[in-house]
Amino acid sequence: MRKLLKNPENSVVAALTACLLVAYGWIVWHTEATFGMGDSISHYLLARHAWGSPELLLDHWAKPLFQLMMVLPAQLGFKGVVMVNALCMLVALAAMADIARRRGIAAYPLVLALGLLAPLALRVTLSSLTEPVFAAFLSVSIWCYATRRFAASAALLSFLPFVRTEGMVYLLVWVFALVVVRRWRALPWLLLGFVLYALAGWIWVYGDPFWFFTEMPYMHNWYGSGTFTYYYEVLYDILGIPILALLILGILAGGYRWIRYGWKLNQVPETTEYLLIYGVFLSFVTMHATFWYVGRMGSAGEIRILVSVVPLAAFIALRGLEAIRSLRRVNKPAGLLLYWGMTAYVVIYPFTPHEMAWRRHHFREPEEIAAAREINDYLATHYPGRVIYTHWPALRFVRNAHPRQDPYLRPLTFRSLTKPGNLIVWESWFAPMDHGIEEVALEKYPLQQLKRVEFTDWQDPKEPIWRARLLVVDTRE
Repeated sequence: MRKLLKNPENSVVAALTACLLVAYGWIVWHTEATFGMGDSISHYLLARHAWGSPELLLDHWAKPLFQLMMVLPAQLGFKGVVMVNALCMLVALAAMADIARRRGIAAYPLVLALGLLAPLALRVTLSSLTEPVFAAFLSVSIWCYATRRFAASAALLSFLPFVRTEGMVYLLVWVFALVVVRRWRALPWLLLGFVLYALAGWIWVYGDPFWFFTEMPYMHNWYGSGTFTYYYEVLYDILGIPILALLILGILAGGYRWIRYGWKLNQVPETTEYLLIYGVFLSFVTMHATFWYVGRMGSAGEIRILVSVVPLAAFIALRGLEAIRSLRRVNKPAGLLLYWGMTAYVVIYPFTPHEMAWRRHHFREPEEIAAAREINDYLATHYPGRVIYTHWPALRFVRNAHPRQDPYLRPLTFRSLTKPGNLIVWESWFAPMDHGIEEVALEKYPLQQLKRVEFTDWQDPKEPIWRARLLVVDTRE
């Protein structure tokens, strides 16, 4: 740190990073937002109710290690889970910053800025989604490898599939990374996570030591498919223009260094950077691009998935910024102007009028939660104690309902639309997308509308983009 502060340029970098960390803490503490309503709410409720239903700690969809980490914070409310996720993202970025320092990059604290100022990355972090925890385990595993803590690296990496399922792919990457540096004794540690969770699931829930594979919920796909380039294109949404430009420049700079100086496989620093940072980042994006293109592994084209590797992207983007800084050797004024100009662009971009920039409503209570609370208040007043048929996660959230066993919230089916007196809450996303109940299908049933709520796009208030309807099956039929 003393070396960092001796240089005036680096002092500015350190001050900027410190200011961003203070702002980050303020946002985390004061935000009322959540990103990814359905999955975020479901993960939170599963963790909250795991305290009274321990079998949920081994729920495959909920991600067992994520559940274990969040079960206590979730008892403090949604804010508790958000704070853990925010801390995980910070740990992931700090790990990448320390690797950058070890690789001799002077402005290494900017890794934190490049990660925290990625527009969508911050919004995903303010949620109960699994991506920040995945980022932390992956980044710290890489850091342990970079600092020659090979057994710890392998042990941490072994738990990655229990945070997000695609983590199992990187077990093979770590096998290669350990073999090339001849760290044979660390290899068995890659089995630690599977052995512990295999025994736990076998004894307490599934009765099968191979439950991770036999109970996998992603063997079918309900969401279709898309273009192979989709996940490369949405890096623009995740990172924004300046960080994406630096990422591309960093990839090109890394390729240039590899071609010019080579890659000695048995050198830990080079293998860390080229294989575990560049390689893992590019393979992660390509893997999800492939899943979406072929329509496999339950891929729904969710762009938030890429937040899992934002800390790696921040390291690579810093390499791009260093490449700009090196232009000072050719023309010092021009190099400095471009370097600080790009740094300033990274800082101000999230506040520009651009479509992916931050808006106030991104950090307020989602309109969908307010709508669910409005309908729930109506139900409490006019239909207390009645069973509701719905698939709406927001309604479960405002009722703090058990995600699997609540006696008053039951799955909405076509059959439930026929029984006189049934109360139905249909909303325009989860009902048609996940369960095939389109709004036009409701016209075929004897339903009376009791209440309707909707909201519009902040950019185009004329057209509703979402709506929920409280209906009752007509008793006159």
